[in-house]
Amino acid sequence: RLEAYDAGLQECQRLGTVSTAGEGVPFVYPLHVGSGWVVSGATEPSSTVVMGTVARIAAQAPTKNLRINVFDPRSSGRMARLAGLRAINGATFPQPIAAASAFANEVNEALTQAPSNAESAAVVGAGDLADLWRRSNGADGTLSVFVLLDYPYGVSPELNQALAQLAQLGPTSGTLLLVQRDKQITPADRVDPGLLLGLLPQVEVEQDSLS
Repeated sequence: RLEAYDAGLQECQRLGTVSTAGEGVPFVYPLHVGSGWVVSGATEPSSTVVMGTVARIAAQAPTKNLRINVFDPRSSGRMARLAGLRAINGATFPQPIAAASAFANEVNEALTQAPSNAESAAVVGAGDLADLWRRSNGADGTLSVFVLLDYPYGVSPELNQALAQLAQLGPTSGTLLLVQRDKQITPADRVDPGLLLGLLPQVEVEQDSLS
């Protein structure tokens, strides 16, 4: 694990492997703090991409500066592999949440914290959160990663609106949004998935390919 003063988030994260001329080639895609991804496709491969991405972020970020918030409205347990992080820092990976109102509270807390992260970065001239960690020896700036499974299942209008705001923050905000989308889900009344989907880069995952 990287120490705080050496830690940083890679500008591109590996999504998986694509086949080129009969050989597997790593597929990487930009991932920026203050934004995120929408990963669509069959549940198993799209969840695997999200799980792998979060695991790589956890390996790159100082644990004491990292909080991974999971919305798992079907209580699927698909992010259970991260449970070991609690032995390192109990606050890094709290229990996943199934209720939209409770998860909205977590999102709103991050929105409240974002200006403080941005101000700390501005004071020392940091261009992004990783730069802030280096300049402050890891003393300042929390990265809040929000993972949504089976979107838009279980999402309320209020949560959807808060997520849309989260998706538009800047690189010093300390937030990152990873959405595993289920295209078969009919959203609840007054929930417009396009509000969020139009704000984030989208990746389509199939069993044996990425696009």
